[in-house]
Amino acid sequence: MAYSPNNISQQDPAWKKHKLGFSNYTIGAGGCTLTCLTLIVNGFGYNETPMSINNKLKSLGDGNGFVGGLISWDSLPIIFPEFQLSKVTTCRENSKKAPLNEIDAALAKGQAVLVELDQSPAAGIQNHWVVLYKKQGDDYLMNDPWPYPVDGKPT
Repeated sequence: MAYSPNNISQQDPAWKKHKLGFSNYTIGAGGCTLTCLTLIVNGFGYNETPMSINNKLKSLGDGNGFVGGLISWDSLPIIFPEFQLSKVTTCRENSKKAPLNEIDAALAKGQAVLVELDQSPAAGIQNHWVVLYKKQGDDYLMNDPWPYPVDGKPT
């Protein structure tokens, strides 16, 4: 089954003010990764919200589903056994480039790719997570969990 793009915003008033995991951050302020995971599972047929997945991960306990407000990567297959994390590649060092060939290969198989971006040219990393779902020419189409209301237009 191939990924089907869908749109959910971490800024949705239904959940944006709720605490993210076991932290003092809210889903609206720091829930881009959680919302991307929601986009991924929904893109493969589920009907979840960031709030429902937040609650499922929290039910695993602090240090399991979340470590504070950070998602434990190994926890998604616990609550959704059909999913598995196939690879994590860290490219934060200036000398390490994103593995574009691997991203392209995953997209060609209909998989979604969760990627961390530096969302600003300012010094340091201002991280934000998005879901890549298709390559179009030299660009990638993505689901960005930030905008609200969502418009459904290709990004």
